[in-house]
Amino acid sequence: MKQECRGSGRGDLWTVFEARVLAPTLGQDDAVPYEELIEKAGFASPVQAANALVTAKRMFARIIRQVISEYEGTDAEIDTELNDLHEILARAGS
Repeated sequence: MKQECRGSGRGDLWTVFEARVLAPTLGQDDAVPYEELIEKAGFASPVQAANALVTAKRMFARIIRQVISEYEGTDAEIDTELNDLHEILARAGS
């Protein structure tokens, strides 16, 4: 995802995803406030940063499905794999 964001000139999507989702999920940092992301990623407003996060999450979902499809053939198998991953991450976070 990072490569795709940067390669397409959308490094702002990676910045907001990393700051609001990835780092907090991995326990590396608290979620960066949207107000701070305005400066860091060049957003015009907190609303624009929040909208970019929605786009980044959709991109992540698309990319992770593509990766899983490399070893799981059907949509049902991909969904099962994603559900398993979600459960593992939920247990790790509790």
